[in-house]
Amino acid sequence: MSKNAEIIAEIISEEVSKLEKLVTRQSELVQDFDKTIEKAESMSIKTERLEEVINHWNILFSKQKTQIEALQKQQFKDNRIHRIITYLLLTITIAIQILITFKNL
Repeated sequence: MSKNAEIIAEIISEEVSKLEKLVTRQSELVQDFDKTIEKAESMSIKTERLEEVINHWNILFSKQKTQIEALQKQQFKDNRIHRIITYLLLTITIAIQILITFKNL
């Protein structure tokens, strides 16, 4: 039994040694993490340039929206002119057809 106890004590000793190394490594990692958090807290993010870019894009989008609205208005006017021309041509065609019909009677 004493031999078994010695083997068990040796295994426990090895495992405790492994555990101590793991705890030490974890402690180092926690310290590194704390340092990283401290650095991150002290960093200031400069957003001025980002705000300039966003404003520039907003201006471009506003101009594009205005251009699209102008094109839509122009297209509406063009469609209106086309409809008027179509109605006139249709009226003239009907009138000519009526004249031809009466002339043949």
